[in-house]
Amino acid sequence: MDADVGEGWLILTLTNSPFYVGLTAALSSVGVLLFSLYAGVIADRTDKRRVIILMQVAFMLEAFTVSILVWTGVIAVWQVLVLATILASPARSTFPCGSRSSWRWSARTT
Repeated sequence: MDADVGEGWLILTLTNSPFYVGLTAALSSVGVLLFSLYAGVIADRTDKRRVIILMQVAFMLEAFTVSILVWTGVIAVWQVLVLATILASPARSTFPCGSRSSWRWSARTT
């Protein structure tokens, strides 16, 4: 995900510490560990398009939040770590929704 690169770069700029870059990546991967068992169930039982749209809105809100915090100069390491953990957890669990639906949507456009 592109957000992982941006979060890592921001943490490196704030701390200049490879440890915090690794911690950010690890916290972003917590969602795979916690929600991967349930992701297939979610993909089978919910409206995939609605889940994907909801997650894109969540990504947008996180991007706006981080950009406002950076722009105002009040960004802190803990804020980036919390946002990376909170948003990455459900985002990683919606991968089955996207992978199951993308072939259907692309087939309609051709």
